[in-house]
Amino acid sequence: MAPSHALRKRRAFPVVPILGLVVGIVVAGVTSTQVAQAAPSLTASDAFSRTVSNGWGSATKGGAYTVVADKATKLSVSSGRGHIRDLARGRAVTSTLKSVSAGDVEMQGTMVMPGKAPIVYHAYQLRTQTNGSLYRGRLDVLAGGDVDLTVSRLDPGNKEVTLSRKLLSIRAGTNTAITSDFQITGTSPVTIKARAWLAGAAQPSWQLTTTDSSAQRIRAAGHVGLWEYSSGSNRAAIGTDEDAIVVTSNPTTAVVPPTPPVTPPPVTTPPVTVPPVSPPASPPTSSDRGSLPVGSSDYPVPAGAVFVSPTGSDAAAGSETSPLKTLGAAIAKATPGSTIVLRAGVYNESVVIPESKPYLTVEAYPHEAVWLDGSVPVTNWTKTGSTWTSSGWTTSSPTPSTASPTTRTSSTPRTTRSPPRPTWSSPTAPS
Repeated sequence: MAPSHALRKRRAFPVVPILGLVVGIVVAGVTSTQVAQAAPSLTASDAFSRTVSNGWGSATKGGAYTVVADKATKLSVSSGRGHIRDLARGRAVTSTLKSVSAGDVEMQGTMVMPGKAPIVYHAYQLRTQTNGSLYRGRLDVLAGGDVDLTVSRLDPGNKEVTLSRKLLSIRAGTNTAITSDFQITGTSPVTIKARAWLAGAAQPSWQLTTTDSSAQRIRAAGHVGLWEYSSGSNRAAIGTDEDAIVVTSNPTTAVVPPTPPVTPPPVTTPPVTVPPVSPPASPPTSSDRGSLPVGSSDYPVPAGAVFVSPTGSDAAAGSETSPLKTLGAAIAKATPGSTIVLRAGVYNESVVIPESKPYLTVEAYPHEAVWLDGSVPVTNWTKTGSTWTSSGWTTSSPTPSTASPTTRTSSTPRTTRSPPRPTWSSPTAPS
């Protein structure tokens, strides 16, 4: 991560010989001021080398954990791991080290999923403020074993704003352990880096880098902790383990040593013939950019998904054999974290995914073409002379949604998951 301090260094500019003349120039040496940032320091760590039956107790370094969870969720420590058990569908748990306060900070740990991987959103929370704002470095384990790396900011009022997301090449299966690493530095802007890999494999370079220059960016130091959410698509309550957390303050340093005086020797340069310059090569293309063709997606359909079909009925159960008719009815019926599957056809409606329904997944049925159409035909045209007019128009603009960043509102590829946006209607002129 680039240091936040500016480093000033005098440059020695090259001397260009002309027509083979011998030119000797002495460049005065300039000694730069040595600038050093604070060295990295271990702020908190936890090897979970203790036994605690209720909660996580105190970290190896960093003080006691403050846990927020419902009564059914159980936390404990044994066998070198912190355990989370009985995390119900649609529920979250946080475990915060409130004795730790860090600004420029890096947090790394390993999530272990005993048995078959559930659909789970696991995050390290950094720069946590008293008003609830914080940054999240999220590891999203999705249906079918896909793994997303997501960086987000939580604003006051529990409004999560996605800053960047990347679909990783790793997959979660049975007894999977994934190490994730998140780093935050600077204030103007705030720079965030993230990476994740299967535990035991070589640590990769940073896989995701983004900046936050918004007015809502978090500049002050804050607490660190862990957050985990169980998708409503899980069939039952889930359990995960946490292994070896490490928190480092000032994760990058930059020390510029003094620059000694430089006296270049006289240089004799013959005339130079400039070779012809070849035109630049065409930019590379990649077949994996952009959206999948409509009708070619093949997303897994999880158990308990809500089905919708243009031939269905909004009074139906919403199952695959008895689908609902509209997406709006499916959103009203779906629970947070569940999946809505659209069968082939055109859905002419305007929908809003409310904040009370976080982590909804809206996807097309495998290999079926789905179209969302928010237009409304205008039928009350009146002819006056050679002019057609229509009265009673109402225009509106969409308001950015603050619903869960993992909601997909496109029936095209999974790699284009974007926050839900309300649709709006506009009149269509008669043909």
